[in-house]
This record gives sequence, C-alpha cells and structure tokens, in this order.
Amino acid sequence: MKQSKYNTSISIDAQKKMLFNTLHRNFIVYDNSKEENLFALLENLDRKDFGEEETADLKKLIHKKMIIGDNVDEVELVKKHEKRVRENEDIFQLVILPTLDCNFRCPYCYEEHRKLKIDDETANRIIKLVENITPNIKSLHITWFGGEPLLEADRVISLSKKIIEICEKNNCTYAAMIVSNGYLLNDELIDIIPEIGITRAQITVDGEPEFHNKKRPLDTGAGTFDEILKNVNKLIDKGLRITLRSNMDEENYDHIEGLYDFIPEDKRESVDVNICNLYQTVDKKSTYKIYKAAIDKGYKFLLDRNRYFTCATCLKNGLTIGPTGRLLACSQKTEETDEYFGHLGENGEPVIENRSFFDEVRNVSIQDNEACKECIKMPMCTSACKFRLLERKQSCIGKSLEWLEMEDFAKLQYFSDLSQKLIKGADII
Repeated sequence: MKQSKYNTSISIDAQKKMLFNTLHRNFIVYDNSKEENLFALLENLDRKDFGEEETADLKKLIHKKMIIGDNVDEVELVKKHEKRVRENEDIFQLVILPTLDCNFRCPYCYEEHRKLKIDDETANRIIKLVENITPNIKSLHITWFGGEPLLEADRVISLSKKIIEICEKNNCTYAAMIVSNGYLLNDELIDIIPEIGITRAQITVDGEPEFHNKKRPLDTGAGTFDEILKNVNKLIDKGLRITLRSNMDEENYDHIEGLYDFIPEDKRESVDVNICNLYQTVDKKSTYKIYKAAIDKGYKFLLDRNRYFTCATCLKNGLTIGPTGRLLACSQKTEETDEYFGHLGENGEPVIENRSFFDEVRNVSIQDNEACKECIKMPMCTSACKFRLLERKQSCIGKSLEWLEMEDFAKLQYFSDLSQKLIKGADII
C-alpha cells in the first residue's frame, strides 16, 4: 500500500489540522500534537507490524482513500472519472434559451438583449429531438436559460408539458432547473413551476438592497431586490431548491453577507450559496470570508465531493440550443457571437457545421496541460470551464469561479460538515 499523491495537510485553526485528499475530497482532522506520528505512519507503510492505535488510524485512512493499493494509478483514475461523466449515455443534458431578451439592465451583462425568441418551428424541432433521444436514455435534464427565460414563460410551460408527456411515454425520468433573475415569478407562475418539472432555480441577488438595486435594476431603472426576495421565499415554500448567486466585485464585497439575513432561518437549509467574481478588475479578493459567513448563518456550502461535472456542450449526450435553433458552444456566448457548432435539423437531429471546433470543445481536458498532471490540485480542476482550458492552453487556470484557494475550499467543506453535524469518529484521528 502507498499514500495517495493527492493528500495535503491544511491548518484549520491554532490547534487543529486536516489531511485533505483532493481526488476524493475527503478529510481527516487531527490535533497538531498528533502530526508527527501521523506522517511517520504515512511515510513508513511498508512496515510489517503496527501498533493498535496505528492500525485503527490505518483503517480510517484506507476508508478515506488516503492510503491506496500499490498498483493504483490516480492520474488514470481521474481520466476514468472524467470520461465516465462525459460519455454517460443514460442521461441527456439540454440547455434551452427561450429568448436572449431581458427585463433587467445589469451594467456588467455581456449580452445585447436581442429580442430573439423561440418560434413554433424551433419549438417543434426541440420536441422532435426529445422524441428521438428519450427512447434510448434513462433521464432527461433541462436547464432553462437566457436572457430571461420567464419573458417567454408561456413557451417554457408549453414545451415542458410536451416534453414531460414524451418522457412518460418512453419511461424516461425528467428534471429541470431554471436560471432566472426571479423578478417575473408571480403567484401563477410559482404555482405551476413544480407541475412542469422544475425542482431547482438559480437566482442572482448581488448583496444587500442598496447594492443589488444598483447592479441589477429593471430596464426602467427601478430596483428589484424586494420583489426577488419575496419570490425566492415563495419558491422555497413550494419545495424548490434555490441556488442564491451573487456576482462580486470591489464595490459589493463587504455587502453580500448581509443578504443572507433576508431569508428566514428555517428556510436556509433549502438554499445553496454561490459567489462569482467574474467582473472584478482590481485585486481579486477571496470569497472565503463570505462563504464562511453563509455557513455560520445556516446555509450549505455548495459542493460535490466527487465533482467531474462539465457543461452540456461538452457531454456526449448534451446540447445547448439557442432561440433560433442554433447549437451553441456556450450558453453564455449565446447567438450574438459566431461560436456555435451548427443547428437543429427539421427532424430534430443535430447538424454539426463546424466539426473541428465541435470536436475541440468536446474533447478538451485538464490533463491536456502537462503541468496539471503533476499538480496536487488537478482533480479539483476537472470541472473547469472548457473554454478557459482552450484559451489558457498550458498555463494554470488557477482558482475556480468561486475564487477559492484549495486550502480555503477544504476548510469550508469542514465547517459546512461541522455545522450540519456530519463529522463522525471516522473523520477524526
């Protein structure tokens, strides 16, 4: 047996540290006084005899996959997991943009708010696509994106009902989420959302009211905070899981934490917090203190312990469809750029027009970068944006969108588990 190459020691506080494994995202907590003995054990695994306490510790380390078999190639294991996710034939992921228009005028938005929207012909082609694929899969997942998808709420509802009917006919399970600014969620829509299979919503609120209203106003200039928070609470009451996203920059950095007081404590277990710093231009600050404040207030730290997720564009069974039926290379590049693969054909078949671009995006991997193969952080970067990988080529893509160092991520995972009382004896030496 041998020690995993992805083990690293991280300080939690003045008394405690953790051994964190970046491949499996497992941790074991230990007092500083035990560090010397722990590492003596890890560095001498070829011994034949171990004491009773050492044997107990070995069992925990093996259970956490921090000690592995001599023949295990962990780099190949990452490749295997990445391939498994990308080539999964049981699930089909669709991202659908009903419109590029929006009722907000956020100063940082990259879109031009063109009034493109799905017409009957494109809707029919999407239905035919679903009819083609559902007999051969077990589950269909749809994300409604935009623009603001609820500007075309009637189209979202009608398509959803038809798609659910097709899935039921073909014994295919269905799940959907919506990425929305949350403003148009009137009571009628909130009532119908669970009926059309939407179980999760990502809604952006950029901090306390003063800062949110400045960054995310209506196209009339009016503020939106109060209406959105009212709607978020109603969605939670309907059983939806909410991802509460905040776009962070220097101006609102110290005013995002206050947002988390606006959701009642008894509803916070239904909310995941997500912070992005896409729009900072100076001194990109860590999001650690904001995530830690959210955890302290009863929110979950949004994580997947074995995350090899990639966007629909990069999956064998995945497509991103714009309002005119174009097959987009990225939901955030939309039809306002030339970065698309092709279009949906008359019978719902994907027609690939730019094969070399399509293959490049579909096949890019973190392991294309030779430097990454020897980096202890590599397993945590497998879900990185594939366009960033293509653009940065052999340079390190660094921190994730959450702008967290590996050590920060590990500590947040620990504090999140601690607050949810998930830490057990097997997690402590």
